[in-house]
Amino acid sequence: MSGPAFRIGYNTNGFAHHRLDDALHVIAELGYRAVALTPDANHLPPYHTSDAQLRTTRALLEQLDLAVVVETGARYVLDPRRKHRPTLVDADAADRARRLDFLVRCAEIVVALGGDTISLWSGVPAAGVTHDDAWRFLAEGVVALHDRVTPLRARIAFEPEPGMLVQSLADWERLREATALSSLGLDHKVSSERISSGIPRLDGMLGGKGFYRGSTVLLSGTAGTGKTTLSAHFVDAACARGEKCLYFLFEESPQQMIRNMRSAGIELQGWVDQGLLKFHADRPNRHGLETHLLEMHHMVEVFKPQVVVMDPVTNLLAVGTSADVRSMLTRVIDYLKSNGITAMFTSLTNVSQPLEYTESLISSLMDSWVLVTAETVGTRRKRRLYVLKSRGMPHSDEVHEFSFTARGVQLRPVGKRPSPQRARGARRARA
Repeated sequence: MSGPAFRIGYNTNGFAHHRLDDALHVIAELGYRAVALTPDANHLPPYHTSDAQLRTTRALLEQLDLAVVVETGARYVLDPRRKHRPTLVDADAADRARRLDFLVRCAEIVVALGGDTISLWSGVPAAGVTHDDAWRFLAEGVVALHDRVTPLRARIAFEPEPGMLVQSLADWERLREATALSSLGLDHKVSSERISSGIPRLDGMLGGKGFYRGSTVLLSGTAGTGKTTLSAHFVDAACARGEKCLYFLFEESPQQMIRNMRSAGIELQGWVDQGLLKFHADRPNRHGLETHLLEMHHMVEVFKPQVVVMDPVTNLLAVGTSADVRSMLTRVIDYLKSNGITAMFTSLTNVSQPLEYTESLISSLMDSWVLVTAETVGTRRKRRLYVLKSRGMPHSDEVHEFSFTARGVQLRPVGKRPSPQRARGARRARA
């Protein structure tokens, strides 16, 4: 439609007792140049309006030179007895799905009318829904809506509404951070700069130069294989370069971490004192996944690190399914990559789990994957490390044994790494 980009409009909710075509004529006669059209029982009932009716309404909008958005706040369109219900924050998953389907239908309607935007609000959490669950339901619903309406070339506009879950601009900011919708795409800037793992021999296994800056790194292995010590080397090297590091701990306190790393020759307290290293320790089951996501976004925004470590991400399974955790981590990774932040994640597996367990959870999201194992040979416990993948660089296929010393982790090559199939077989045999 022709005219200025900014238009003042009026909502058809104010014409609930008018026929829609009469309402549009009156709105245009009053001088408005846009309309927020609410599909309702009387105006374009969402499930009882034909394509022909939509074409007729679009022609009238074009004749009256009215730009259009679709407002989705119809009061009783889905339930004749409960105002505005169901919502995306209802307790019942089937009810939330009904609201989501309705919103998608509204997106189809606005596109058919020549517009490209739907507006929505959060709704009031249903009885029995906790605050954390309401935020989780809402964030999941908005992300699902985004995924379904984007192929239609429709956009989402969100309306804070007093008395609802999202009732202020601050709440809207929280929702935007929780969904990370501004960075859900894959259009990230990439760097060719390499940064050290903190272990010279491991750098050598990575083409002699370490990881790519802004990439994602996974360290996976069973308990006691040295994942946290390897990540501490990575952080120590980053701080030595003058970079800020944010370390999320889900298993131990910062004081434990600092004490334990001293035995491996890694002194982290000095970096904390200099303001280069910040720990955030929390039990996963203290919050829902969405609250953890919000905290991570907030801390990254405030501290502005160049490196982030999450140790171990698998502990988040205490508060969500594998699919939930993967969805959350996808958003975390996308957010970190969009800001050029290098991220390391540790993943705790056990000998009864196949290698595909970690692979199905998050490994496909990672640029580099380092696997650490441990086995008892005679009276000795041998730890081994190899690079399973590292995108965009030549990397070693050798297995290295490593040990903890007063000077940190020491590696030495012992031969070619096993294939993933052989690694799985060996682990099952040990189990």
